[in-house]
Amino acid sequence: MIPPAPWTRLVTPLAFALVALAPALAAGEEESGAAAASIALVGVAASDMSGMASWYGSRFHGRKTANGETYDMHAATAAHKTLPFNTVVRVVELNSDRKTVVRINDRGPFVPGRIIDLSMAAAQELNIIGSGIARVRLEIVAQGDPPVSYYLQLGSFSEPENASRLAERLTAAGFAAEILPMASAPGLSRVIIAQVGRDQATVVQRQLRQQGFDPGLLREHRP
Repeated sequence: MIPPAPWTRLVTPLAFALVALAPALAAGEEESGAAAASIALVGVAASDMSGMASWYGSRFHGRKTANGETYDMHAATAAHKTLPFNTVVRVVELNSDRKTVVRINDRGPFVPGRIIDLSMAAAQELNIIGSGIARVRLEIVAQGDPPVSYYLQLGSFSEPENASRLAERLTAAGFAAEILPMASAPGLSRVIIAQVGRDQATVVQRQLRQQGFDPGLLREHRP
């Protein structure tokens, strides 16, 4: 659930520079971490959240993270349920005011009440290895990857009447169906269910099957 320790590249296409990343290596199993990161960012507005942080360590070291990287427990990274990958976040431990900066490259934590899962390195930086959890504030210092939206394509038609018929059936069944012309194939139109999150897609496809529809194809749309 984490990328290579040295941040030798720009984490986001925004106009900011990564000035330094000093990974702090430390021993200890449980679930925590430490990687001191000092980042100078230009022209990035910050927003913050607060809640409980936890950490994960050697049990996940070397496994794939949600964005396809290899988790490195010694790197300054973290998992968050919704922030875009490569978002840079400053984590402030509220009891001690200790701070660390991490990059989001994984999804989690999937425990009620927790907002971020830190690498072992980041947890060491906040000195929460022993406690395992701590109340923190998150300050978003640099935006991550641009948002990606998805849609389910349920059919493509050369006859507008056929597209309308399917869209009407879907709408009557409670699905938000739309008809869109296919720019790559003039004369064809497709019936879609738009704004379907990747995680939500399997649920929607199961509902479609249950009501006798083809589950469709999940496609990515970048604005």
